[in-house]
Amino acid sequence: MRPVLERLLTEINRSFDFHKSQLEEERVGRIFISGGGARLKGLKEYLADQLGTQVELSRPFEDMDSGLVVATGLALGKAKEVNLLPEKLRLIPRVLAQRYYPVALACLAAFILFGMWLKMNLTSTGYEKELISKKVELAGLQSANKRLVQLEETRKRLDQEKAILPKAALEQPPLGEILKEISRIVPVGTTLTGLSLRTKGTAKELRLKGVAFGEDAETLGIIVEIMEGLEKSPFFKDVRLSSSKENKEYSEQGGSFELRCEIVSFQFSLFNVIGSHD
Repeated sequence: MRPVLERLLTEINRSFDFHKSQLEEERVGRIFISGGGARLKGLKEYLADQLGTQVELSRPFEDMDSGLVVATGLALGKAKEVNLLPEKLRLIPRVLAQRYYPVALACLAAFILFGMWLKMNLTSTGYEKELISKKVELAGLQSANKRLVQLEETRKRLDQEKAILPKAALEQPPLGEILKEISRIVPVGTTLTGLSLRTKGTAKELRLKGVAFGEDAETLGIIVEIMEGLEKSPFFKDVRLSSSKENKEYSEQGGSFELRCEIVSFQFSLFNVIGSHD
């Protein structure tokens, strides 16, 4: 009999090991035995002593003999939702739910927090992209604003130049009229070799170079005649002889000269010309 009981203990211990590995529990709190062999004298006490746990006869129904438990289970066949444990022990799933409820709640909270973090991260990424886009737009606007300021400064400068332009145009000497006046004043037999206009501050100086042909007295008379003509002209003033000397570049006798005079402002000279024509 003893070898049979030892084999039974070995099988029960194997079941315990499997149970512990699956449910990660330290020990089994209670064992139920059923069938005809369960009523063997001293079996329940022997198993309790060897296994160190409580052993009871299984009675799924009140006043039911434990020997009929196996037959009842076989008769049920594939019936579902049938629990043959005592009524007070049928709440074990609920107990297990209460045991793992904190863990499940912690997992749910972690999942919710992860979802919130993921949503915030996506939102932050969207805001960051939008911020970069706005910075690019701002840089473009700053560049356009800088260009606008430059254009405004250019416009002001052009307006100033435009305002000054008519005044400057009025101050320009009437070169066509001046050349006509010089050709009228210079007598026949005199050759002009140079004509230049220089600006000194606000004044404009005319330099006239030429050669007068003839004897010394005749040459001097021609130069005086040209100077008098310039003095009488409304276009010139402050006429003076800069230099005069004998000219040896031509075969004909003559003398070279250089005259300098200041050109009268265009408005004044134009007024005088109109007055002289009247």
